[in-house]
Amino acid sequence: MFSLYSHTFAVRLFISPRCIDGHAVDLYLMSNKMTRKTVLIFGGNGFLGSETVAHLIKTNKCNISLINRGRSWDWGWKEKILPDVARYFKWDRRKPLKECSEFMRWFQEVESIDCVVDFSGYEPNYIADATETIHAKTKLYIFISTDSVYEVCEKRHERFTSESDDTRPKDRVKRKRLKRRDSYGYKKWKCEHILKKCADLNHVILRLADVVGPRDSTDRWWQYQLWLKAASICGLPLYIPQPLEGKNLSLVYVSDVAGVITNIVTSTVNLQHVANNAFNLAFQETPTLQGLLLKISSRIQGIDTCCKIIFTSNTEVPHIYPSVENGPIDITKSKSLLNWDPTPLDEAVDRTVIFYENLQNQSGYEDSKHDMFETLCEDLSDLYSEVQFVQLRKELKEILSIE
Repeated sequence: MFSLYSHTFAVRLFISPRCIDGHAVDLYLMSNKMTRKTVLIFGGNGFLGSETVAHLIKTNKCNISLINRGRSWDWGWKEKILPDVARYFKWDRRKPLKECSEFMRWFQEVESIDCVVDFSGYEPNYIADATETIHAKTKLYIFISTDSVYEVCEKRHERFTSESDDTRPKDRVKRKRLKRRDSYGYKKWKCEHILKKCADLNHVILRLADVVGPRDSTDRWWQYQLWLKAASICGLPLYIPQPLEGKNLSLVYVSDVAGVITNIVTSTVNLQHVANNAFNLAFQETPTLQGLLLKISSRIQGIDTCCKIIFTSNTEVPHIYPSVENGPIDITKSKSLLNWDPTPLDEAVDRTVIFYENLQNQSGYEDSKHDMFETLCEDLSDLYSEVQFVQLRKELKEILSIE
């Protein structure tokens, strides 16, 4: 019978965090006992990872250890979550995990790891190294994958893509062509394959649609929201690539994904039923890109009417959503076994639009605002006349409150 084992750990006693390459930072000592899950997280400092760590901390049921390069902590997450994690190992996964002496010292001392959550498994050798090093003491390995894996597989129907559509073509030429077309999807598929081959390691694979929500480190949503607002105020159109006309897409809300990971880690779902399975995660709704943009624009402050949305064959138009071509994914299995109950799309749109609208007038994000301004101007400069672009550029500066 599959089960997760809980260990006895302690109430936190905070000390100052420090990080040096290959060395752990113990952020609390042992005192009054309480039952906690031992959780090891690869990554945990990006968009989804930070949100998930915050969810796990709120449960007060987990003894969390993070391992990442420490180079990027988006949106001030470092100050928000690091004080509440047990250990932090600063390490680059391009180097073998066994060379991280502080991690190996901890690993040898810990009785077992209840759950590993891998957000930074982008390369097959990362997964091979991690599973080889820690599988003997690991009870469950949650791998964060993507619906991009289906881009390198063979789909023989027109329905929404299901978890069983993850088989690579038999034809060698076709396999190579698909691999070249989506190297990210291929690497993630290969990572999954390596994990599945670890017969004595229980795993859960989560295949995510494009993740949206506040604090998105890709800035994709923010880019569309700014473009919509500036274009609407200036009376200019917004352009979408012609192939996306009428095409439905899948997205997933960051908080929903963090929530289901937390449920798996804390055993609030039936682990016997979910172990050694892959699951698609997405909203119930599958809007077209045009439909999504209309939803966003209807919630933006300061515009009464959305700008005209034009489909064009102009190859200079930024292709922001979706990141896949195979269309929406089927979430039936997740609803059945993971109790997946995603936030309504309209509610997620409301929350996300409000976050970015409020951000525009907040101090402390000047670098992010300037970076977004430069990125958006670079992407849009060839889409409008010189006069129109000057007008759009001026409006973007006013919206972002930058000089």
